[in-house]
Amino acid sequence: MFDYKGMSEKDLVNCCNSKKIQKGLAKFKYGVCENYSIGRIYREYADFPVWKTLYTYSEHGIEFDIVYPHEINNDAEAMFVFSEDKYENYKKVSDKPCYKVIHPFVWYRRKHNINQDADAKGTIAFPAHATPDCLCSFEVNKYIEQLKALPQEMHPVCVCLFMTDVLNGLYKPFIENGISVYTAGNASDIRFVDRYYDIIRHFKYTTSNMVGSYLFFGIELGLSFSLYGAPATYFNVSDPNFEKGKMTDVSEKERAASKLFEGIHQNISEEQKQFVLKSVVPNDYLTSHEMHEIFYKAYKKRGNIWKDLFRAVKNTIKNIKFQENI
Repeated sequence: MFDYKGMSEKDLVNCCNSKKIQKGLAKFKYGVCENYSIGRIYREYADFPVWKTLYTYSEHGIEFDIVYPHEINNDAEAMFVFSEDKYENYKKVSDKPCYKVIHPFVWYRRKHNINQDADAKGTIAFPAHATPDCLCSFEVNKYIEQLKALPQEMHPVCVCLFMTDVLNGLYKPFIENGISVYTAGNASDIRFVDRYYDIIRHFKYTTSNMVGSYLFFGIELGLSFSLYGAPATYFNVSDPNFEKGKMTDVSEKERAASKLFEGIHQNISEEQKQFVLKSVVPNDYLTSHEMHEIFYKAYKKRGNIWKDLFRAVKNTIKNIKFQENI
């Protein structure tokens, strides 16, 4: 039973440790098409062998209509996007084949009938998070007090942290102030999507001090979202897709999302719901058969079946040893 008591410090750190992850059987050719369980889900959706390499590129989170340099400057055979706006903008700047797909998380949730728990209560907060390339700064203690000040019907309040913040110790001030902490773990772990939904489905509300993918996944599941709390500032240290230093650029779509979800919301409006669905379920998205054909043609052109089979055997042995050591 979910007890809202959070994870232990040891479990938080171990869950995010790159040496303790469980990978699939295939090579991760492009991280954006593999991390956050995305590659695992794509293979399931397309009925494509779990041990074969994917030679396609993909969005991974909700990126609105922005096309980033890394999405153009790669040698993948095709690009997958999650919204009409991203599709139109990508076609303007690249000749690479581009296809609209339902967001993998949304398809996975629906396929496996993952629903909000009947006894769901409280709020799961997703503080704005750092990445290995970008620093994130906000007044943590002020944010903690703001979370505690949420209306009583939105309690208990727990926090879900990104792996970078867990490894940087951000969980400590939350735990010290009586707020339980969870994490979905390392992004390269194929269990990420299961961990993620197994956390949020037990809550009734979700919140963050920044617009992020969690807003869209939560709303689609049935959790209202509140953009609330101490604002965050980002500093790019080493991400080649952005200028170094303080990051200030915000897309029109992100501004629209901020306006739509600003403040405390305990219900989901029709306008909010439609805004979210347009960003994760585009019109005429690829069927399972169509995605399979794209993977098959790309693999026929570039894949090496013997290398992939050898790697699959090695990874199977690693996974058996991994399970034995749990």
